[in-house]
Amino acid sequence: MKKIFTLFAILITLIASAQPQKNSLTGSWKVVSVETDGIFIKKENDSVVVSERVKSLYKTSVGLQDAIAHVRSQYTHNRFVFGKSNTYDFYLTENPGSLIFHGNYTADTNKKLITAEVTNRAGTSLKKKCGMNLKVPALNWLLKTATA
Repeated sequence: MKKIFTLFAILITLIASAQPQKNSLTGSWKVVSVETDGIFIKKENDSVVVSERVKSLYKTSVGLQDAIAHVRSQYTHNRFVFGKSNTYDFYLTENPGSLIFHGNYTADTNKKLITAEVTNRAGTSLKKKCGMNLKVPALNWLLKTATA
């Protein structure tokens, strides 16, 4: 399964790369759409929707295009792997060498909450709590808080 960690709100829709068991996070997930701070990107057809608020922040279309490119490059190629033993790995891309976070997670589907305790590549430990809505084969994950 694929997930994204960040310090501001991001809604990510993930789809299982392989068929997971019903109501199970276990597996590898890929990003199918991302919404962050007024920019929505759907990977299937590369559609982009930008809120009027975000558009008003940029005086030129170049600045807005840079913001969209940033979201596209940072969040649309992520891969998330949730192991059977509650292990969690977050990769920047499909490349196994792009591991960003490794650690453990707990999921409470009743509270719609995932808690991950991870270490990044620099060795910094983080605890992240994220809202989720699991409807296999898709997982909506709201990443909005992180604490060191």
